[in-house]
Amino acid sequence: MARATTAAAGATADDATTAKGGDVAANGVAAARRAPRIPVMVFLSFSWVCVKSVDLDESLLLTVAALVLVLSHGAHAYGGYRAGLSSSFYDSSCPSTRDIVRRVIQDARVVDARIPASLIRLHFHDCFANGYDGSLLLDDDVSSRIVSEKKALGNYKSARGFNVVDNIKRSLEKACPGIVSCADILTLAAEISVELAGGPSWSVPLGRRDGTKTNIESADDLPSPFDPLDILQKKFRNMGLNDIDLVALQGAHTFGRTQCQFTQQNCTARQDEGILVNLDVVTPDVFDNKYYGNLMHGRAPLSSDQDARVADGRIPASLIRLNFHDRFVNGSLLLDDDISSAIVSEKKVPANDQKVCGFNVVSNIRRALEKACLGIVSCADILTLAAKISVELAGGPT
Repeated sequence: MARATTAAAGATADDATTAKGGDVAANGVAAARRAPRIPVMVFLSFSWVCVKSVDLDESLLLTVAALVLVLSHGAHAYGGYRAGLSSSFYDSSCPSTRDIVRRVIQDARVVDARIPASLIRLHFHDCFANGYDGSLLLDDDVSSRIVSEKKALGNYKSARGFNVVDNIKRSLEKACPGIVSCADILTLAAEISVELAGGPSWSVPLGRRDGTKTNIESADDLPSPFDPLDILQKKFRNMGLNDIDLVALQGAHTFGRTQCQFTQQNCTARQDEGILVNLDVVTPDVFDNKYYGNLMHGRAPLSSDQDARVADGRIPASLIRLNFHDRFVNGSLLLDDDISSAIVSEKKVPANDQKVCGFNVVSNIRRALEKACLGIVSCADILTLAAKISVELAGGPT
């Protein structure tokens, strides 16, 4: 196909391998991105993927917000972007667009509960390779020199839901021929899938044009369930996303499935490699915040998720100790030597010298907070919050 009009039959295998090991959310809420609470920022900064067990709405919004960052801020996000994106783009030309997309997904979900997660993942994979342009839907075309992104490692016999996208496209063509782009269909399908699965609702900007080229190299570089933390960070940075975005996006593993061969436990001797494993062992078909609680208790099936949480398992205890040592004296433990101010750092006293660690984590927290709220949060409060959240992370009271 020259344009992203329909998805290929035969690319809808039930396999659920994932670029990140499962069905991944690929859309977000701009409002949620604006002002996450300071404790959440602290938590994210020193715990990598720890959106702590904050109120449900906040952790959901953080998860959903990260992908709107790609829509709104990511360097490669727009792909088929043109000026004039608006949530009301089709209000006049095809006013039934949202209703049609919702109806088709609802019908598909009755037969296959995994469909919402699969559609969200399609949208994310489309974004990660050349932007939100629907290029993931293009098939091989020798005359146009198109190599389908469906053949990429993270998509082949893995990406699913193309048949539902086809059904949405056919229904829209009957109602409004030639109006709604496939890029917008993927975007709307992701938004509505989150809502249908119990997550928050929002209005995504529409008006994208369909891409006519693919980028198989970028598609081959999708995040993998085997990627260690540093590789995941690099891949997300290449998309203009930071560690907090990585944290929130991993929260999309709150529903969906993966093949057992991609889990930490792998398959038992009697299991086929295609056996599916729930990414969320508590509520596998609901878009909620249970993923983070599972992660904190070591119940994340993907090694890439669990590895991101535990960069250094000693950090919570180290931060609690830092706060205690800081409070035990009148000065500030965080100050370094400064001859001009006659400051001799407390880090050099016997109880601290080469014994206290975690200063780098405090620095990371400080940098993250300065980006979000310049000149607002004191280092003393950072130590206090870090100690409080560390207790919670280690299984203590809140």
